[in-house]
Amino acid sequence: MALKFFIFFCFVIVLFHVTFFIKSKYFSAQFCLTFGCYSYLDCNDVQFMNPIRILARGTVKNIWLIEWNHQPLVMSTLTINDFKEDFQANIENLIKFRSENYRFIIELLGVCGNSIFTPYYLYGDMNNLREILNAQNSNFANRLSYCIRYVEILHFLHQNYMVMCDSNDLTKTLSQYLITNDDRLIIINDMDALPQTINGSIKCGHRPIFGEFSAPEQRYPNNEGYDHKTDIWKVPDVCHWIINDGRNSKSISFQLRLLDWIHQKCKSLKPDKRPETIEIVKFYKLIFSMLNK
Repeated sequence: MALKFFIFFCFVIVLFHVTFFIKSKYFSAQFCLTFGCYSYLDCNDVQFMNPIRILARGTVKNIWLIEWNHQPLVMSTLTINDFKEDFQANIENLIKFRSENYRFIIELLGVCGNSIFTPYYLYGDMNNLREILNAQNSNFANRLSYCIRYVEILHFLHQNYMVMCDSNDLTKTLSQYLITNDDRLIIINDMDALPQTINGSIKCGHRPIFGEFSAPEQRYPNNEGYDHKTDIWKVPDVCHWIINDGRNSKSISFQLRLLDWIHQKCKSLKPDKRPETIEIVKFYKLIFSMLNK
C-alpha cells in the first residue's frame, strides 16, 4: 500500500513539473486585447467564460463564440477522440510559430484540455471577403493585395515544408483564412492538416479526391504521393475569386489577363514546372506597383 502511494505521489510530482514546464515555456508571456493585456488562459479561466453561440461545426472541432472579461473570444473544442491527433497538431503548430509569425497565423491565447482559445474576428473567414470588397467598391489593386497576402502565407508554410491539405475545394480553402478586424489582411486560422514534405512526398487524408480544383496529381485514381506544388495549382482559382466581383465585367476580364502569365505556369500539369510561391509574390507585386504608379 505504501509503495502504491509512493508511486502515485511521484506521478503527481512529475505531472506537476511537466505541466509547470509547458505553461512556463509556452504561456509565460501575455496577450493583448481591447481592454488590456493578460496572462495566457488555462482551465482556471473557464469558470469566467460565457458561451454566446456556436460559429461552426466541423469534423475535428466545434467552434464557439464566447465572452471572457467582457470581450469576445473563440473557443475551439475537439469533437471526438478519433481526431485528437489532428487537434493536437493544430495546438503544436500554433505554439511553434506563435512568437515569430503573428502576422501570418492566428494568435493562440490559451489551452484547457481539449479546448483552445483564440481571438474573435468580426468579419469571419475569407468566404466573406468578396462581399466586403464589393461593399467598399474595392479596385483591382486592392483586391490583388489580398492575393499577395494569400501567397505570402503559402510561402511561409512551404518554407516550413508544410502543405495545405484542407483545400479540396474553393469554399474549404477560403475557410482556412480569417479576415482581420481592420479588413486589410488575412491570417491562417487552422493548422491541423499541414503534413510536412521534409521526409518526402505526402498524401492528404485517406479518401479519394475529386474535382478540378485539386491538382491533377491529387485526384483519383492517382495513388502516388505529392508535394507543396499542389498548393500552387490552386493559387489562380483563389486569386480569380478574390478579384472577380461577381459581375463578370469586361474590365475585370482585362485585369485578370495581367496575371495570365504566372497563372498559366501555376496550372502546369507537371508539378515541377509550376513556380514557387516567391516567384508568384514577386510577379503580383510587380503588377501591383505598375497599377499604383
